[in-house]
Amino acid sequence: MLMRSRQPNVQHMKDRLTPFILVVDGDNTLWDTNAVFEYAQLNMLSNLKKENLNIDPVSGFSILREFDDVLVKHYNRREYDFSVLALSLYLFFRGLERDEAIRRAREAFDNRLDVEGMNVAKECGNKFKKDMRNFPPLFDDVKETLEDLRRQGCVVILSSEGDKERVRRIVKYHSIDRCVDFILNEEKSVEQFEEARKLGIRVWRRSHPRVDIIPETIVIGDLLDRDIKFGNLIGATTIYKPGGYKGHQRPRNKDEIPAYEIREMNEVANVLLRLKRKHSSA
Repeated sequence: MLMRSRQPNVQHMKDRLTPFILVVDGDNTLWDTNAVFEYAQLNMLSNLKKENLNIDPVSGFSILREFDDVLVKHYNRREYDFSVLALSLYLFFRGLERDEAIRRAREAFDNRLDVEGMNVAKECGNKFKKDMRNFPPLFDDVKETLEDLRRQGCVVILSSEGDKERVRRIVKYHSIDRCVDFILNEEKSVEQFEEARKLGIRVWRRSHPRVDIIPETIVIGDLLDRDIKFGNLIGATTIYKPGGYKGHQRPRNKDEIPAYEIREMNEVANVLLRLKRKHSSA
């Protein structure tokens, strides 16, 4: 059953939480990557429009997001060569159908073909990468919540599909590196989340070599199909925090149903306190 947590009083709960192993997503869970992507994507449309392409700002952005979803599924990662996206859009606004434009763009880059719009696409792709170097803002109370959870003895594993160097720069920039035990940068899967849990257990054992009990694993993320699903499949307790990228999603099957749902990161402590009480009364 989906439960929505109430706003917690973190100060009131100090020294009352049981340590947990937290596997936490970064992009659009801890920080607002969507804001940076949106800025870069709007810039891409603006640069393409300079090529005498008839692009409406509103519908053009929806089309770009649609094309991006197709390419994310094709490459099975959220960060690919965005020059392919730019060329797909260029060909589409030159008159090709969506699927044909995307197919030709992929083939052009896969086979290093010199096609119309290639130079423009590469320029747009390079500009996109530059825009993506901007640091996304942390969501409210993220830093304070992570610091409080670490004081409670929780192990924090950051699970990400994002570019490894980009993620590390963001963590360091916001000074939350001291709150994270390990950053795991791999394509998300059951295996990746299982590896994250094992990493958390190893970290826990190093600090508690004489303690036999292993803390419960908690998975926190903004995507039902990339975070909640895999968390459920490894038997973790899942916490869904909808993000700006996909907004509030609806579960498509039982594996995508989270145990809890929160709006802000500071609500995590309240969920963990509920779990402690639940286990204590069992």
